Amino acid sequence: MIPKPIYEALPFCYFFAGSALWLYSDSPTQIIAGVLLFCASALQWIFRTNYRRRDRVAANIIGRTQNQKINPKNRLILPRWLYEVLPFSYIALGYILSNLTQLSQWQLIYSLDLALLSSFMLCTAGFLVLLLRGVHRLAKMPVEVFNKQP
Repeated sequence: MIPKPIYEALPFCYFFAGSALWLYSDSPTQIIAGVLLFCASALQWIFRTNYRRRDRVAANIIGRTQNQKINPKNRLILPRWLYEVLPFSYIALGYILSNLTQLSQWQLIYSLDLALLSSFMLCTAGFLVLLLRGVHRLAKMPVEVFNKQP
């Protein structure tokens, strides 16, 4: 069995190792390895936060009955998998844009400053969404949320 500190650090290690390989290597094999590590870290993060979230009933993961339907007028309806993957997609798009700025043909067509700014903004948005989701999912929920009657 893996010690808890190592187990808890694995998604972050995968993420940083995958990001470093993806962003700083020239070999296609290393870039593919970086993308795979990035995807593995995203899946681990999604599985762990969904399992550990304290608002599982309110989030419609377990225990919701047919009488407790979500009002679609108040929410944007996205498939759960797409919703979970969005912040990682923002970061991945930022990485792709950052990699594209290193190509000489691409620099002639588009503004390098605009591309780097867009890359930075996409990565920042992805990290902020991950941070806010982590804080929200692991926050203590009041008992009344779980005992609401339909």
